[in-house]
Order: sequence, then structure tokens, then C-alpha cells
Amino acid sequence: APERNGTVGGIVLQKFRELRYPELYRDDKGKEGWYTSASAKPPKIDRYNMLKQYEEAIRLRATVVRSFEAIGEMSTFIRSDGGKYKALSGRMDDRVLARAITWQIRSTKPRGTFGFGSYKRLASSYS
Repeated sequence: APERNGTVGGIVLQKFRELRYPELYRDDKGKEGWYTSASAKPPKIDRYNMLKQYEEAIRLRATVVRSFEAIGEMSTFIRSDGGKYKALSGRMDDRVLARAITWQIRSTKPRGTFGFGSYKRLASSYS
């Protein structure tokens, strides 16, 4: 689920639409993309709690990270003294946020409501 925040999020979503990407994530109001905010009212989740839950999932081994690049990015992703999660200065956080968003969707959507079937059909259309 691409983030819909800001200019970049809008550009990414527009590209997905142009490619007619199937099964693009929609929230409970039907809006495309995932909205990450500093604060959110339940049942939505704010950025801090989303990242905290993902951190806990990794710690409890509810999910496994096999990507060397993602592990490297996670090693420079910190919780500041003020409690804010962020990448160290000059480092990236794209993989961390993408995985945290994926974890949230997996945690909130019933099993069997998403899959790779449409992705495989889309990929084969480019062959």
C-alpha cells in the first residue's frame, strides 16, 4: 500500500492508476493508499504506534526480516529521546515504513482477503 501523504505519495498513486494496478489498497472510506499521520483517532493508527507495533512484531518474531537492505536500514532507524521514531540524519527510512504499513494491513485485514493472484496476472502482461 503506497502512502498517499504529500506530493510523492500522490505521484506514486497516480502512476499505479496509469498502470491500472489491480487491488490497490483502499481505506475504510474507499480512499486509495495508506495515510500516515503524526496523530490519528481510533480505529486509525498514528505513525508512532504503527512503528511501535512493527518493532514489537519483529522483537517477538511474529514477522521475519530477510532483506539485508531492510535490516541495514533498521539499524539506523531509532527512537529519539522524545519518543519519535526516525532515521538517523542522512539515512533512509523507506523500507522500514513500507514494512510497518504492510504489517498494519496484515494485522487488520482478514486472512484470505489479499493475495498474489492479481500481481502474477499483471506481471505476466508485461512479458
